[in-house]
Amino acid sequence: MKTILCLFILPTLTISFAYTQSNTWEDSAAVYLTIVKENLTVSDSLQLSNADKAEQFASRSNNDSLLTMAWYYKGIVYYYAGFHEVSNEYYFKALQRPEAVVNPNMQYGILNNIGINYDLLGKPVLSLNFYHKALKIAEAQSNYKGIGQVNINLGRLYRVTKDYNKSEFYLREALTYFESVKDTFYIGLACQNMFSLLAEMGNNESEMMKAFARAMENYQAINYSYGIAELYHNLALYYEKNSGDQNQIRNYYQKALKISQEAGTHSNSASVMLALARLAMESGNYQQAEKLARESLHMSTKQHIPRERNHALKLLVKIYLALNEKEKGTEAFQEQIALSDSLFDSEKAKSFNELSILHDLKYKNQLIQNQQLEIDNNRLYSTWLKSLLAAAVLAIILLLLFYRFRAKKLRQQYELNLELMNKDVYQSVMPAFEKSTENQGEQNDHIGYIYQRILDFFATEKPYTDSGLSINAIAESLNTNQNYISRAINEHSGMNFYYFLNKYRIAEARKLIEENGAYGFSLEQIMLKSGFRSRSVFIEAFKKFTGMTPGQFLKFARESKTDFHRTISKN
Repeated sequence: MKTILCLFILPTLTISFAYTQSNTWEDSAAVYLTIVKENLTVSDSLQLSNADKAEQFASRSNNDSLLTMAWYYKGIVYYYAGFHEVSNEYYFKALQRPEAVVNPNMQYGILNNIGINYDLLGKPVLSLNFYHKALKIAEAQSNYKGIGQVNINLGRLYRVTKDYNKSEFYLREALTYFESVKDTFYIGLACQNMFSLLAEMGNNESEMMKAFARAMENYQAINYSYGIAELYHNLALYYEKNSGDQNQIRNYYQKALKISQEAGTHSNSASVMLALARLAMESGNYQQAEKLARESLHMSTKQHIPRERNHALKLLVKIYLALNEKEKGTEAFQEQIALSDSLFDSEKAKSFNELSILHDLKYKNQLIQNQQLEIDNNRLYSTWLKSLLAAAVLAIILLLLFYRFRAKKLRQQYELNLELMNKDVYQSVMPAFEKSTENQGEQNDHIGYIYQRILDFFATEKPYTDSGLSINAIAESLNTNQNYISRAINEHSGMNFYYFLNKYRIAEARKLIEENGAYGFSLEQIMLKSGFRSRSVFIEAFKKFTGMTPGQFLKFARESKTDFHRTISKN
């Protein structure tokens, strides 16, 4: 009887202990995740240690949700620590977990953050790729705020890559949305990026200053000191780049510094101090330059801002070389070299050592399991090979069927576009005009009249074929002001100006392809004749309005002409 009781009680106790231990690990992981979450913007060794402990306990608990969150938060922690490559490693690990796969919101956040990391690492191609992936998920979920946020990121990055047309397109899309929901912060952010875009293009200073003023107005409305300081910082950079007055440039930097210091935005303060130090160095005031660079170094070290600290050390090296103080210059240089290892101190090492024995045991057990799995896999190799060949054949068949189905759908889309070509753009937007006029009554007769004049003007003069067409130009042609033009288009067509303009341009391009594409006009010529100057914007707009690319449309147009001529020859 005792033996039976022992056989029953011992397994029960073992299972109970394992279950209790698992719950303890889950609780510990949850505690450390909470600590990390509450201090996300901190990047010191204690924060890294807490993130490591959260990962270790989550891994031991076999709780997929906790482990996914641990990797996600570690990605954020390493981002703030300035280790963007390491940050992305943890984001990628989190992205592959089932918890992230079934959670579109988490996917969006991770993909957007990966794009930001690649952006900061100077890898624009990879950054744009992940921004667009995040944008697709936001669009699929009708996450309009997320769409607007990614559009701002895309607009900023396309500015960095000198694709100014796309930059303006995405920034205006973001601005249109945030204006519609009256989101003051993001209106300010979009205008700030528009200001930077116009400043870099350098061809319209009045529009640039309007964007600056509007960003400033929105930031001041919510007392967003960080953004206000950044605006003055960027304005100083603009005038510095364009050989402005040195006193004015210094005043803008000092204004940005004062706002940053009063608001306690240390990353801004450290950055502006470095700019002032650089100006002092360029003017030969090395003592002042050293003082400011030292203050920036002290602040970035105290506030754990590795990137600004690195810039401060680099500038100090240059200053000491200019002063011929080799000993101080060498010391600053060695400190900069050692910076990458500064976060990995004894406390973090202790965090790893505490769990090293458990990690080794787990690794050895996993090695034995892997060896057994390898033996089993070898036995099943031939079966898998046959299955793989069968799957490959099936995939090829499905691929052929897919391309056949796709070609059929494209042909139907092309024929539908031919039918639509017989209808004027005026007819497609007129119902919106009539409906709007009925709803608004006599109060908007003047706006309705202006809208009718716009339609007539577009139908007779085709101003949209001018790639530089603006609201102001239309207003001058119709002897009215641009506010009336903008209001007439928005209220009576249900479109913003750029969408309205592109609708006419795509109709013109479609007509040119059908009538002239088969006789030698290239897509480049058609693009220019219809009013576009950017090939990427042309293709994107064409696909949005027709459901197919210009190349696909041209292909079907030429095939149709060829079939027609063959029929004539036979007859």
